[in-house]
This record gives sequence, C-alpha cells and structure tokens, in this order.
Amino acid sequence: MADQNPQRPSQEFNPRALTQQFEQLLRTQRLNTLTERTRSRHGSQVSPSPSATPSRHSSRTGPRPSSRPPTHDSTHVPPSYSSLRNLPKIPSPPQDPQSLRFRNQLLTLSVGPTKYENPGLLDEALAVIPLDRIYGEAEDESQLLQAQAASIGPNVKPEWGYQDCVIRALLKWFKRTFFTFVNNPPCPACAAPTVALGMTPATPDEAARGAARVELYRCSASECRAFERFPRYGDVWALLQTRRGRCGEWANCFSMLCRAVGGRVRWVWNAEDHVWTEVYSEQQRRWIHVDACEEAWDNPRLYAEGE
Repeated sequence: MADQNPQRPSQEFNPRALTQQFEQLLRTQRLNTLTERTRSRHGSQVSPSPSATPSRHSSRTGPRPSSRPPTHDSTHVPPSYSSLRNLPKIPSPPQDPQSLRFRNQLLTLSVGPTKYENPGLLDEALAVIPLDRIYGEAEDESQLLQAQAASIGPNVKPEWGYQDCVIRALLKWFKRTFFTFVNNPPCPACAAPTVALGMTPATPDEAARGAARVELYRCSASECRAFERFPRYGDVWALLQTRRGRCGEWANCFSMLCRAVGGRVRWVWNAEDHVWTEVYSEQQRRWIHVDACEEAWDNPRLYAEGE
C-alpha cells in the first residue's frame, strides 16, 4: 500500500542561508557599481570591446551583466586626466592681479556686516531710533493683520508677524525721515547745485571712518565756486552722523538698524551696482527682500520688472 503522506523535501528551508546569499548579492552589485563609476570618472579612453581580455576587476567580481542601466547622464563626458593632473591638491592663494582684486573685495564685503554685532554701535543706533513711534505703529499694524486673518477663518494666520511689522515701521521712518539720498551734494556755502570733478584722496579723518573713496564737487554758481567733498563712508557709526548717501550707505545703515531692533539681517551686495537688505521673517519662515532706497518690502523682482 502506497504511503499516504506527501514526500518531504530532501533539505529543510534555511532562512539564514537565504539572507546571507541575498547580502552577498547586494555586495557584489554594489562593488560592480563602484567599479563602473570609477572607470567612468577616471578613464577617458575608449572602453574595450567585448572580445577583449577581461580586467582583473572583472575576474574578481565575476562576469558583469551585458546590459546595465546607466548610472549617470549618457550625454555627460567626464574630463580627461590630462586636464586635471595639473590641478594642485592643496589650494594656493591667487597670484594674478584680477584674482587678487576679487579676493580683496570678497574679504572687504564679508567683514562689513560683522560690525553690526558691536554692542556700543547697537546702543548708539537705538538712541537715534524713535522706539515708541516704531513699536506703536508696529502694534497697530499687527492688530489689524490679526483682525483681517480672524475675519477669514478661525485657523488663518496673519500674513506678517509683530517683528515683521516692526521692520516695516522702521523702513517707513528710515526712508521718509531719517536718511537722505545724495546724487550731487549741494554747495555748503550757498546751497546751489554742484558739478562733479572726480575723485580726491581721503583725509586721515575720512579714511579712519571707512571712506575708501571721496568724490569732489564744485559749486555751479559763478560768484561762489566753493568746493564740497562727499566721502563714501563705510563705517556705520559715521553714517549715523551724516545720515546721507546712496544705495550702499542706505543699505549699510538700515541693515544695522534692523539688527539693533532684534532682526536677523543679511546685507546683499550685487555686482550690478546695487545693495539691499534681507530680513528673516519668523511668520513666513523665509528671508524677506527689503530695499530702503525704494521703501520696498518683499519685492525681489523689483529690479527686473520695475514697480
């Protein structure tokens, strides 16, 4: 009589052995991928034909599949070794005049905003800001924004937070009351318009207050002909005293005042001859474009599209 029980397999199922085989397969595939990436990065020569003798890498890892998905863009050609072998392993300082000028400019621009952290300077800034006016206008606008948000729905947040309203009030006061934009400064003797004569060396006092450039003007009135100097001060303390300048002075002084009232500030320099400020908004969780010259708030496309 035949056995009623089904025939059992000769070997028991071993999950541990299957796991080890799977891990070995992953290691092999990973090694093949790294080998192929290394060859594509360093080898600019034409790859050998299938009939060529396999390399020692392929003999260790076994035969590679005949068709593998590309691991990088097939249109990208890696640079040849001859174009990279002369690059220094350790970067060296620039030597040519153009690179030296760029390096010096980069260092100068980077040092400027660090002066905003001077406690004495921040105290001086707070002394010139009408804080009661600024905080009062900010509180009024903040309450208005909260009321507008509540009228839309119970879970709607205001567009701007209180700290944003403080910066907005500071921006309006700075533009309309505190700072003056200067093209040609008026004559100091008769207040007549002046004519630009070019640059002139800075005096020791002007240089000490960060005036890297000094513009010279002469009165256009024939009976006066007085001269007027216009130092382009980079020191923020000096700007608190003069309260005039162009976009560089405006952005420099306004950025420091934003820092004085507790804002997170970025001073933005553009090679196309403009400077502005960015202030971080906790309400929006992003950096907000602020241009004190234009009294512009959150309008980063201003320079490309206009108003």
